[in-house]
Order: sequence, then structure tokens, then C-alpha cells
Amino acid sequence: MCLPEENFFHMHNWVGGRFSVWGAVGLPLVLSLGPEVFLEFLHGAAEMDHHSLTAPLEKNLPATLAMLAYWNAKSLDISAHCLLPYDERLRVIVPWLQQLEMESLGKTHTPEGNLIPGKTGQAVWGANGNEGQHSFYQWLREGTRCASIDVIWSEVPGHRYAELYRVLLANARAQTEALVMRDPDSSCFNAVTSIMMDAVTPRRLGSIMAMYEHKTTMLGTLFGINPFDQPGVELGKRLSRRMERGEDPHTALAKEFNL
Repeated sequence: MCLPEENFFHMHNWVGGRFSVWGAVGLPLVLSLGPEVFLEFLHGAAEMDHHSLTAPLEKNLPATLAMLAYWNAKSLDISAHCLLPYDERLRVIVPWLQQLEMESLGKTHTPEGNLIPGKTGQAVWGANGNEGQHSFYQWLREGTRCASIDVIWSEVPGHRYAELYRVLLANARAQTEALVMRDPDSSCFNAVTSIMMDAVTPRRLGSIMAMYEHKTTMLGTLFGINPFDQPGVELGKRLSRRMERGEDPHTALAKEFNL
């Protein structure tokens, strides 16, 4: 392409897709919402970056979340983590966090190839809290397995229906309490964390996303995992290329593992 170098948006190969929204990948946000909005988003992330680097451990939000997740997975044998945003504007954060944590932490070996004893990353799932109440909260309350849960809400609505939002927040707070309390005969309990935002703004969204990024990388350190690769995904890609060339699936798999 006959374009000057300064007209290219560089995407560094050492930045994985799940960590890339802060760079050139964020260009669609700039084009659709404007540069001012994107800069506010970046400022929020930068504030959380600074907090994660400088805040003492007992007040460090990402570190606290990482240590809770490590305890839940290793000591309490909780293998599933559920994210419940009580705000329609935050519903897409669920699949984003699912990719971030499961692709980063869904591993069994250290970077040196040593098997990690015990559990590592959790299965991450969830939905808009108001919808989840009518689908899977029954399982969360009385199912045979327990979960760790993040309930997120904002004190300020994104619409003019203040009374309806008041009811929504009442549900968020009530369900937070209800999800902790299981049947007295249950052998386990849900580990519930409440995350309250003062408002859903680009700056706060940037902070929340950066908070979860730092939580994930800190968890990688605690587990002894490299959170920046995804070898389990790469195998499927290599097999698909072999099958595109007409190789038998079993033969392709045998070649990958030198069988």
C-alpha cells in the first residue's frame, strides 16, 4: 500500500486480542463515539493502572479480587465464577470477562512445562442480573455446586425512569444477600462480591475493565501461569489448517502429537 508510515495504526504482535482494546483495536470506538469519549475511557484505565501499582495490598482492588479468586478456586474448590451486572449498559462485559479469564487462566502447566497441582482458572459465565434471576438463580441458590459471584451495579441510571431503577437496585442488593444464603443443609456457600459504581461512564468502564485485567494477570502469577498465551486455542487452528488441506482428522491429530 502506498501510504506514509505515519498513516498506519500499529498492532503489536505481543499484545493479545483480549488485552488490546486500549490500542489501535479501539479505533472503532473513536470513530463511533468520538476521540473525547475514548480518551476518557483510557484515563479511567490509567487511573486503575496507577492504583494497582501503588495502592497498599489491603486496599488494592485487583489484588483483593485476585486473592479471593485464588482462595475460592484452591481452598474452597469453587470452579465457576458468575458475573451479574444489574445494568443493561454493562451486559456485554460478561462475554468479555469470560474470554479474558478463561483464555488467560484455563491452563494446567507453568511456562516451564511443569504440571500445576490443584485447580487453576475458573469457568466464567453470567448474564444481566435482572434476566438471570428468572433463569439460573435457582441453580445458584439450591444447586449441588457453589459459585463465586460478582454483582455489579451503578447508583445512577442511564435513563429517566428513576423509580424503575430504584426497584432494580433493590433487587440487586436483595439478590446479593440471597445468593450468599443457601439451605442450612448445604455443604457449601456462594462467595459473593458486590461492586458498586457511582455511574456508568467511559472513565468508570475503563477502570472496571482495567481492574479485571490486573486481577487476571495477578491470578496468573498466583497460579504460576502465563496469562498471555493460549496454546489450547492454537491447536484447533493448526488442525483446521491441516483439514483444509484434506488431511484425515485422526491423522492430523496424530501428526500434531507425533504419534
